[in-house]
Amino acid sequence: MKTERIFISYLLTIGTIMMATALMGCGPNKPETEENTEEQDSLWAATAEVTMPEDMAESQLTFTINGIPFTMIRVEGDSVETFYMGETEVTQELWKAVMGKVDFETNPPEFEGGAKRDYIGRQRPMCFVNWYACQQFTNRLNKATGCTFRLPTEAEWEFAARGGNSSKGYLYSGSNDIDEAAWYYGNTGGKGSRDVKTKAPNELGLYDMSGNVSEWVSDEWDDAYYTDTPISWRIVRGGSWLNQEEECRVSYREGEDEEASFDTVGFRLALEVH
Repeated sequence: MKTERIFISYLLTIGTIMMATALMGCGPNKPETEENTEEQDSLWAATAEVTMPEDMAESQLTFTINGIPFTMIRVEGDSVETFYMGETEVTQELWKAVMGKVDFETNPPEFEGGAKRDYIGRQRPMCFVNWYACQQFTNRLNKATGCTFRLPTEAEWEFAARGGNSSKGYLYSGSNDIDEAAWYYGNTGGKGSRDVKTKAPNELGLYDMSGNVSEWVSDEWDDAYYTDTPISWRIVRGGSWLNQEEECRVSYREGEDEEASFDTVGFRLALEVH
C-alpha cells in the first residue's frame, strides 16, 4: 500500500496540494533552529489554558487544553513498564488547540482521476504530520502541563494495541472481526478517515489502534533494511483507512521517512508515569 500511496500523491490537483500544504504548515518539518522552537513553545505554554486531572494516579486521566479535552488510559505493565496511552489518536481539534491553523471549513480535497478523499473534521485523526511535528506537539504539552507526553515506543504501542494484561489475543485491536474494530479500505472504499471512537474499543478502552490512520512511534526502523539511502526511517503501526485487512493487524509494522507526511499517518500520545 505504500507504493500506491506514493503514486497517488503525484495525482494531486493544485487545490489538493494547497490543502496538504496548509495542514503540513500546522506540523512543521524539522525545526530551523532549536532555540526558535523552544521560544515559540514557551510562549504558547505561558498563555495556554490547561485543566489538569485531580489525581494523577487514576486509571483514566482527562486533560483540557484551550477548551479541548483528551483522555489518557493507564496501561499496567507486564512486558513493558506502566504508562498511559491516548484513548484515541490525536484529533484535528486537539491539534488546533495546541498548534493552531487547521482549516475545518475547507471542502474535502479531490484527487484527479480518483475518488474523493475526505479526512477533514474536528474529530478526525490529525494527519499530514511528520515525526518531527509530533515532537513539537508533545514539547508544547509538556511545557504547559509539566508532564512527560511523548510518542509511544513500538513495544508500548503493540502491548497496548493487544489489550495489555487483559489481552484476548485478537488479530485486530479489539476484535477478530476487522469491521468491528477498524476503518480500513474494505469499509471506507479508500475515501478517507472517520471520526475517532466510532468503532469498538479494545480490552483497555483504546480506540482505532487498528485502522483509521497509521501511527508514528518513537523507534527507528531497522537501519540495515535501507542500507543505500540517506533517509531516516521511523516505524508506523496500526494501518489506515487506505490499507487492506492484513495491514491493520496488531502485528503489522511499516517504516516511513521521518520527514515525510501523509493523509494516512497520524499519531497517539503516550504519557510517562512518575
